[in-house]
Amino acid sequence: MLTVAAYVTVIGPALDSETHLAQAQARLDSMQKKDKRLSEQLEAVRSQVVQVERAIAGTVMKLQPARHVNRRLARIEDMAAASGLDLAETKLGEINVSTRYRTVPIQLVGTGSYAAQAGFLHTVCEGLSDTALWTMNLTRNEDEAGGPTRFNIGLAWYVSPTIGREARTGNR
Repeated sequence: MLTVAAYVTVIGPALDSETHLAQAQARLDSMQKKDKRLSEQLEAVRSQVVQVERAIAGTVMKLQPARHVNRRLARIEDMAAASGLDLAETKLGEINVSTRYRTVPIQLVGTGSYAAQAGFLHTVCEGLSDTALWTMNLTRNEDEAGGPTRFNIGLAWYVSPTIGREARTGNR
């Protein structure tokens, strides 16, 4: 009877305590391994962030101020003519303001073959990395088989948010 009482009061709790201690130690070891693994992953991610930031710094596009709008329009019109497009109208829209940049909408209306239009858009994409195709509408005159297609192309020119003389809305 004394043995049973000793087991219940002293030995049993001591064995349970050792079991709990061993389980706690195993959990601690597991957490330390996880912490080490996460620390290594964090360091790898930080290294990748530094590499990406360096790559971005090397490729950041310097946006021009909107006051250079006449130069931009002249360049776009030259590209259109060189591609074989006949521009009937070039219009500027109102500047759209954002925190890091502004966009100047440029609308081009005219005629030309599909191949000439595709060539023009390719030239714009290659030569004006700060200009994006916004909209495009093509209309073919059914009465003129093989004739030129009428187009309405909207471009968005991304400009710096500098304060100064800005592009004005109007026709050119």
